[in-house]
Amino acid sequence: MVFIYAITIASHSNAQFTTISNLAPLAARDFATKEKHQSKVFQMDGKYWAILANSTGTHLWSLNNNSWSFERQLVTKNSRADYVIIDNTVHILLYSGSSSQFVSIEYDRDKQQFKQWNRNKSTVDINLEKDVEVASIDVDKNGRLWIASNGDNGNVNVRWSEAPYTKWSAPITLERGVHADDICAVISLPMFNQIGVLWSNQKTKRWGFKTHTTGDETTRWSKDEVPASNSALSQGTGIADDHINIKVASDGTLYAAIKTGYDKIGYPLIALLVRRPSGVWDELYEVSQTGTLPIVLLNEEQNLLKVVYTSATYGGDILYKESSTKNISFCETHTLIKGNNTYASSIKGSYSSETVILASNENQVVGVLVSDDPTLRVPLTSDCLVEEKGVNFTAIPNPFMSETTVHFSLPESEPYTLTLYDVNGARISRIHNSAAVSGKINKYTIDASSLARGLYILKLETINKVRTLKLVHER
Repeated sequence: MVFIYAITIASHSNAQFTTISNLAPLAARDFATKEKHQSKVFQMDGKYWAILANSTGTHLWSLNNNSWSFERQLVTKNSRADYVIIDNTVHILLYSGSSSQFVSIEYDRDKQQFKQWNRNKSTVDINLEKDVEVASIDVDKNGRLWIASNGDNGNVNVRWSEAPYTKWSAPITLERGVHADDICAVISLPMFNQIGVLWSNQKTKRWGFKTHTTGDETTRWSKDEVPASNSALSQGTGIADDHINIKVASDGTLYAAIKTGYDKIGYPLIALLVRRPSGVWDELYEVSQTGTLPIVLLNEEQNLLKVVYTSATYGGDILYKESSTKNISFCETHTLIKGNNTYASSIKGSYSSETVILASNENQVVGVLVSDDPTLRVPLTSDCLVEEKGVNFTAIPNPFMSETTVHFSLPESEPYTLTLYDVNGARISRIHNSAAVSGKINKYTIDASSLARGLYILKLETINKVRTLKLVHER
């Protein structure tokens, strides 16, 4: 029986999918959409496909009329899949701990179905580290496949294989001494002829990133770039937790949805790392001060980013926030999938008009087909006002290191002043005064180079109103 769920049209406001269509639930193994940085959904021949496990093994499914149909069994194990696509062939890492597997399937367009790849019809065993935390796969510009993984020995490793991918290399260690439950992810950077690996290091309380250039010796990798190190704060367990999901744009900009270990209101918990084509990392972008297990979605055609995440540690609603890629700031929170679910997963690359997002719980996979229709969208503002909470006075980032930018709007055209106070209420300085235009976004950047570390109060005063904002300065 096929279940068809009605399409819900979102309100025509900023920062939302324009349509959300619920998919019929699929009976599956527990948390079948794990792991955090893997992808379970792909497109081929105008159709969506998914690699998901149930009680009889790990299988390929196709989406038809908003319901998943069984296509073929891949292996009998309960595996967590990640994949790469080369032409019409899907190469699949079937992660199941230290004894993982690899298969390749190719699409027959005449029969509109998948079959075993004619160059490698076998299921290849891949032996990973003892107590391996997780693994992911990607392909470099020359067609060499790379797997990144790490285990209880504290090493971040990569392995590689040349077509037809029947033999895999010994592990190449990129970093030593990370925590046993840290995580790493591999990402292709074809525009630079490179492959990259991002990892968390909860011991040093930093993120790590290295690149390898195609054509170099496989053991030759760059120095650790230590992403967004200037944004690292002395709070909780630090800036790096074991949550990563990555997308890369056609110009080489890398976007990584991550989780910090700050675990305190007032500090970013879900955040975004951004590496520019120059190789320079932006400071950390806050997405949310609550939530877990984020993934990032990239719509390059419309310059949109969405970060999708679970509302609570042990499952809850699947939420999302949106930003323009041109001026990153995440504002309103929207509910994508209601219920007790977790481990959001989607496609590996960017999307254009629509995509599929999945999540799971102990016994089923749920999902939505979502779209960004530019004819139904109001142009996205890049200013974060958090209007749903009645707040139109904020600072990004906050907490901050060297500087922060204040954003606000006023309902009437009138003069205003911005005054900074210390935590005891002593005035430090009047930092800015001007005249606001009704409804227009005002921005002012505060240089914190002369400020001591600590809590500050910023006061916005007009003739009729006074608003205050707490600022946390970390040096």
